[in-house]
Amino acid sequence: MSNMLSDNKDVSKQRESFYKTLEDQNKDVPNDVRQRRYCKYITNFASHLGKEKCMVVGSTTEGTRLRSNINEGDFDYLIISGVSIPVDALEHREDLPCFVHIRGDKLQHSFSHNLVDGKYLPSRILKEVDRDAFKIMRGLFHVLTVPRVTKGSQTINVEFNREAKPGMCTEHYAGFEVVGDDLTQSMKSRLTDLLSMLAETTQNDIFSSTIGQIFVGLIASSVGDPECSQPNRRKQDTESTDDTPNEKVCRVKFNYKSSKDFIAAFPIDGKMKCLDEWKRRILNSDKIVWPSSEAVDKICQSEVYVVAKPAIVDPCTDIDFCFGFNEAEMILASCLSSDQRLCVLLLKALQKGYLKKFSSILTTFHWKTAFYHKCEQIDSGLFDRHSTIFNALENVLSYMIDCLEKKYLKHYFIESNLIAHITETEVNEIKGKIKEIIADPDAALKVYFDMNKECESSKQEEEISMKEMEELKKCKFDTANRIPKVLSMMSDLQKEASDGSKLTQAIFDTLFMVIEEETDIPLKRSDTPKNPEDFIVDCVSYYSKTHNTRDEEKKALDNLRVAGFSALGSLFGFK
Repeated sequence: MSNMLSDNKDVSKQRESFYKTLEDQNKDVPNDVRQRRYCKYITNFASHLGKEKCMVVGSTTEGTRLRSNINEGDFDYLIISGVSIPVDALEHREDLPCFVHIRGDKLQHSFSHNLVDGKYLPSRILKEVDRDAFKIMRGLFHVLTVPRVTKGSQTINVEFNREAKPGMCTEHYAGFEVVGDDLTQSMKSRLTDLLSMLAETTQNDIFSSTIGQIFVGLIASSVGDPECSQPNRRKQDTESTDDTPNEKVCRVKFNYKSSKDFIAAFPIDGKMKCLDEWKRRILNSDKIVWPSSEAVDKICQSEVYVVAKPAIVDPCTDIDFCFGFNEAEMILASCLSSDQRLCVLLLKALQKGYLKKFSSILTTFHWKTAFYHKCEQIDSGLFDRHSTIFNALENVLSYMIDCLEKKYLKHYFIESNLIAHITETEVNEIKGKIKEIIADPDAALKVYFDMNKECESSKQEEEISMKEMEELKKCKFDTANRIPKVLSMMSDLQKEASDGSKLTQAIFDTLFMVIEEETDIPLKRSDTPKNPEDFIVDCVSYYSKTHNTRDEEKKALDNLRVAGFSALGSLFGFK
């Protein structure tokens, strides 16, 4: 009996350790808040020129993100067009209703692209963030996705793009090295000294020089003939597009990585029939305990989008679009208790660890969908982390087994099968692994935590294509390669803002917002902008006056800043 009690205490202690680690990895960091603010500034700026907007979606805003010391995870940005798609222009696939084709011949907006088969809108308008749909955001998108190489204090960091099925993914690798580099660290140091002398610069500045960039290119080129294989794929919701079989790849090492997924979308204009059906199902059933009626009402009023994503079965890549219920998913996530959210994190740990081999088949989106289906039926008390949360976890795992056996996992908001693409072999393999998890969930979860510990003590390895490597060699160790993109963006914006004052107003209004949120300067908008000549008088007065206290001086400086901003606005006709 004493051994059993001791074992139970050990299990309980280990689980508490799991919970703490997951919740630490789930905590918001300053960069999360910063990304949301950036999107708010961009949307504010765009609102002066049209209806385009952007927002952070996915696990970051849903509060279910996991970030470790080796992988910060990804930010998902929805770039939303000012062009709305009316509901009656959507043509659902009968077998997979969450995928649609858009009848371009039923749109009021006139796109310059030829319609596919004379009637369907081509999906590349979203894939390429086309000017027809993104007159404002297109330039910014091209600025943000410029590949680049930067030098840290001790490491090289690289950033390059990978196509993803719903959009574009920008991967960032810190501490980037190419496997197969035969140059020793001492040899690299000597070469750096030599190159510094030749370039007549310091070691710290060598990488910003032309000769330094060539040096890095030579290092990257020193890789032996890499084996022919297919690059690793990302998770299905942002996975790489089809690669050419046997495309040459090389292996790289890195300290940690992160990514940004930019997903272009059209908003839907009109009532979604599927949401009305979902609402009736939730509110008319006495067996459904979650979500609340208030949340249901909010979801039915939320905006729905379509993104360019090929169907999971018999795709028509040039005309396939998929629904995005991003706002509804954020509302659902906000309804979760802390223990329910912990259960989602446990599922993600299993998906990233014990089920890693199948993570591109059953993605976190599939597990989240299964979880929401079970939340409707599971009493919230079962998620208690101190007693029965593993019973709730088993409920979700068993439900996924049932779905695999039927080869049918229903989309949470629309009658559409999310696993129609799965094969019988994959079904059997995944079912077997899930049954192993149910038999010993603690051992299965430990795989994720051990994997993270092991990875923290050494560099990670991954495959990238030779095409991607060639792109990196072209990058510079500064921001110069972004300047043409920025100039092009401003030129395009000036053309779109037929009235020049609109662009000026957009710049100053957004600048005002940034100063308000990023500084402690107490700016106040004024209907009567400050005369620039009066501002000069204020400056002379400030610097010539003796202030009695620090508080008095700070207040005078704050007032001067306000006057300065107002005077600057006056020069450009800003009111």
